Amino acid sequence: MSEPWLDDPLGYLIGAERVGDFFARIYESEALVVHHKQPKRFEGLLSIDAVDRLVTNVDLREGQLDLADASRRLMRSDYMDAAGYVDRGAVADHHRGGATIILQQAHQLEPSLGRFCRALEHVFPAHVQTNLYLTPPNAQGFKTHYDNHCVLVLQIAGEKAWRLYEKPVDTPFRGEEFELGKHQPRELKHEFVLKAGDCAYVPRGLMHDAMTSGTEPSLHVTVGLITRTWADLMLDAVSEVAL
Repeated sequence: MSEPWLDDPLGYLIGAERVGDFFARIYESEALVVHHKQPKRFEGLLSIDAVDRLVTNVDLREGQLDLADASRRLMRSDYMDAAGYVDRGAVADHHRGGATIILQQAHQLEPSLGRFCRALEHVFPAHVQTNLYLTPPNAQGFKTHYDNHCVLVLQIAGEKAWRLYEKPVDTPFRGEEFELGKHQPRELKHEFVLKAGDCAYVPRGLMHDAMTSGTEPSLHVTVGLITRTWADLMLDAVSEVAL
């Protein structure tokens, strides 16, 4: 199967005509939402069937699969067996109860995502990684939060309604993680629904939440852009000297 996103990966995600403006004005500053109106745009990159195959056929270890539900607290012990492997039956039960299935570092499990990440690393001065999120209808995986790295969101199947808020921390460093209770949502700035084939860019520090829209499950890929700044290097160096 052809992989058209490899020739111009960022252009394929947001539209080639937007790439120049993205780096000049948007990158690390503001959100971008692109409605391609092409439900099969990311066909071949991933599918719900592929996620089902990974969850049911691969012996996933602790840290490769997680569950999240904004309405309750789930511990890894709730869906791991004594040997440190994912309990597929427990995952299915929790998912039916509203939990989002998260495949961490999915590019290490799905070759098409691995090739996609390597292509994006020729565009961004960053390590590129992917996580997958499969959320049942009428469900929400996480409460309002921010990430300390920029992300590109690719909607693969279903729909998800997003809300974006003002930044409580402007371009946080890698060590400035979101803390529940300390960082509160500020003014709501943008609401939108991502449908299959759509893409969004969310800069680090921008608070957000998302919930399945419609009657079908939602599958999206979050592409994390893990940058290394001079400040990160200095913090690491000081830590080494201190130790």
